Amino acid sequence: MPYRIKATVSYDGKNYCGWQKQIKDPTIQGKIEQSLRKLHGGTEVLTYGASRTDAGVHANNQVFHYDTKLEMTESKWKIAINNYLPNDIYIKTIEFVNEDFHARFNVVKKRYRYFVNTNDFDPLLRNRMSFERRILDLALMEDEVKKLIGKHNFKSFTGSSVYDNYVRVIMEASIIKNDGVLEFTFVGNGFMRYMVRTMVGTLVEIGYGRKKDINEILLKEDRNYAGKSADSNGLYLDKIWY
Repeated sequence: MPYRIKATVSYDGKNYCGWQKQIKDPTIQGKIEQSLRKLHGGTEVLTYGASRTDAGVHANNQVFHYDTKLEMTESKWKIAINNYLPNDIYIKTIEFVNEDFHARFNVVKKRYRYFVNTNDFDPLLRNRMSFERRILDLALMEDEVKKLIGKHNFKSFTGSSVYDNYVRVIMEASIIKNDGVLEFTFVGNGFMRYMVRTMVGTLVEIGYGRKKDINEILLKEDRNYAGKSADSNGLYLDKIWY
């Protein structure tokens, strides 16, 4: 009798073309399914992820689920899957769940974080955060980021992907500075492709005087009015609520 497993995974996205499995390019989902296939004697096991993180994006707590007939305890599942994973992907928790649980469709909200380093460039951190050498008006950025909170049409902040609905709800949006590193935090009921990176990139441009205010950009509902998307290396899928 098959049963369902919910797994939480952390990964460094530098060497991968995002979460979603592809035919030729390496992905997080692809590596995890390779591990599960080995554990199931060559039988394909499909996984379903909570979020399709893009190439180079990291995760502290990505969630996925899969169905299996293979019987092991939760702790042994964790050891077994990690045994076949590279050291830049790590299963943090395994949990047996009801068959109606779905990693994507049961999501209530997600939290993303983005890090911008305003200190001197550090090659050891180049894959963990982006670097900004220009002087930024942090007080202005802190005022503008608050305007993203609420229910809005975020069409100005997504890429070329087409959606039936561009309305999303942002519950929290903030910027804090710690030892020269800006930490952007966004909590919302859903995020479109490039949405977080475009919000960050726009706020950075506002910080050095290149863009108008967030309210005007939201009202335009046109990607051309927002700023350049920030690089993927500073973005982390941080937490998912069910």
